[in-house]
Amino acid sequence: MAAGSSVEIDGSLSGVSRSILLRCGMERALEDDLSRAEAHVANGQKRIAQQHEIIAELDREGHDTAPAKDMLASFERTQAMHVANRDRIAGKLATLTRLPMASETETLALHLVRALNDAPDGRPMQWRMIEHLDGVTADVVEFAAARGWVQVEGSHIALTEAGRQLARGAGRI
Repeated sequence: MAAGSSVEIDGSLSGVSRSILLRCGMERALEDDLSRAEAHVANGQKRIAQQHEIIAELDREGHDTAPAKDMLASFERTQAMHVANRDRIAGKLATLTRLPMASETETLALHLVRALNDAPDGRPMQWRMIEHLDGVTADVVEFAAARGWVQVEGSHIALTEAGRQLARGAGRI
């Protein structure tokens, strides 16, 4: 590798990159939260339906239904909280999905960083041949190098410490 062919740019995540990574993580977390909230709503609907059946059965058999109705009222209050929580999470997720998405080059650059991180066990400065990396274009390499995520020497590429930290923070997008 020729000493003069090194491309090393000291830099950190751009504001756009940082916000995209944060959004992806937040979106994934909100999707998980929404899934749990929807499960709570579904379970609440089942409990309420079961409680209605219990009240009807108690009434048919001539038993006091007041405690069962109190329990039903409690279930319905809890259900209202579950529905409100689900709707709040769905609203936050809808807001996130309306934000602008990363460019295709930026997305591919993030995939490149993760691939380089995964291949050499996440250690920075493990050199790989660019031509051996599937789907990597000059634009993608240039984008990642311009942000300090990778260093390029000739036909070789290595993940920098900034790139390793990005990959750790990015998780799975």
